[in-house]
Amino acid sequence: MNKILKNIDDAEKRTNIAGHIIYVTYPLLKDKKLLIKALLEAKEIVIACISAILQNEYINKRIDLTRDSSNNFKIFSDKCASRYNINEREIQKIIELFELAEKHKESSMEFMKDNKVIILDRKMKIETLTVEKTKDMIELAKEILIKTKNGILRKI
Repeated sequence: MNKILKNIDDAEKRTNIAGHIIYVTYPLLKDKKLLIKALLEAKEIVIACISAILQNEYINKRIDLTRDSSNNFKIFSDKCASRYNINEREIQKIIELFELAEKHKESSMEFMKDNKVIILDRKMKIETLTVEKTKDMIELAKEILIKTKNGILRKI
């Protein structure tokens, strides 16, 4: 249970960091690194929440976990998400968040144009990260955190 609460606490701290970056620091500096940092913080918030949910479900013997994170995400989306009021639209947004963070990680080049971060992969396919998209991902992460806290603390 201690590890579950640690994940929730970590997610709350990261929520404050991401909010400060996108709503305070980025408007002042307009640096692409801040948009990317806020996006990666949103991803870490969601990961901490999913970990807390999976651990809670495992402790309560409702699921079995594997060492493969993609299998564990499938278990989360198929068996756990609905128990925590996380709907299919939110699952799709989580997948989009993870894919965008992965594209950033694997990108061969990124640059700023018109307050957007343009991410190019090795095949020169373009992905665009805007302030609005980053804010949307942070709001998603906050919503997942609230649902995670409500679901876990309700059961304690």
